[in-house]
Amino acid sequence: MKKIWLVCFVCLICLICLSDVAKAKSFDDYLRGYTHQENSDSRILFQEIYDMVSQGKAVILDVRLDDEKTIEIEGVNVTRIPINKLPDEYQTLPKDKLIITVCAGGARSMIARLYLITKGYNSRYAMYGIYDLKQGFALAK
Repeated sequence: MKKIWLVCFVCLICLICLSDVAKAKSFDDYLRGYTHQENSDSRILFQEIYDMVSQGKAVILDVRLDDEKTIEIEGVNVTRIPINKLPDEYQTLPKDKLIITVCAGGARSMIARLYLITKGYNSRYAMYGIYDLKQGFALAK
């Protein structure tokens, strides 16, 4: 009886792992399916960021490099994984929330978003830098 439960448990774990792999896209597949709508949907504006973070539906991911000043946003938990460490640390991000990538100006956040999409995450990038995002949250309170 214990063997049956063990086999069932192992099968369940395999199914969970395979479902995560199935959600992931190769970069080739992502590009093949790229549309104007995808272009629009990949970006996120402040009001939507504010609403989703306030409701606990999203995580802000700061992908700026280690040598850049840490930015804290009052009342907001900002996760910091520098883009060059993302391949080793992305698994610490929740799969059940939108990951909003942000950097100083936008280029790295776009790259990080694409990387996370290929790993099966739901991700969008902020249209502006983390300094603007901090100011927006301060004004919204």
